Amino acid sequence: MFYFRFIFFPDECTNDWDYTLIYCGGPCYLYTKRFLGTFDWLFHCGTPVLIIFFANLLLFYRILCQKLRRQRRVGWRRHKRLIIQLAFISILFLILASPAIIVGCIQLLWLPTFLIDIQNDYFYYIGCFINQLLPFVIVSSLPKLNQEIRRRFVRIKRRFCGRLRIQPVITLTMADINYGTAAMTFQRTTL
Repeated sequence: MFYFRFIFFPDECTNDWDYTLIYCGGPCYLYTKRFLGTFDWLFHCGTPVLIIFFANLLLFYRILCQKLRRQRRVGWRRHKRLIIQLAFISILFLILASPAIIVGCIQLLWLPTFLIDIQNDYFYYIGCFINQLLPFVIVSSLPKLNQEIRRRFVRIKRRFCGRLRIQPVITLTMADINYGTAAMTFQRTTL
């Protein structure tokens, strides 16, 4: 609803295009109404980072509380793959998204020019790498698949490294080289 109202039916909008900037041409409300731009940024960028952080903490706390309530040992081996995958995905998202949120909050609350160049040049775009790195994180967090990939690389390495031997195609004696028979021998073997 928010985007439908303010993007498709703006109150007053004149686009000013600055082609010298890397990030140019956002919605009009980002530039004309500071409150709406701040709300959009905090709600759509900052809230997911906080939700992921606290949801992971609550999930981990819930697992520990259930195990303690049932008075059983925590079977980490049973849940190892799930925990590793959840941790890797969460850490990837938090590492790549948190710097932009932290610097943006400092800019909103205290210093408007705090790390402005780094924010504009790097932090705006580093969030795009989350989707590109996610498949690699998921594959690396699967222990059996990871072992199979390593096994295949070892096989490929053995196959290529074991068979690469440098050996002469033809053997010549010094007499062949001196009397010109090497040229005829070489031509016979290549044809």
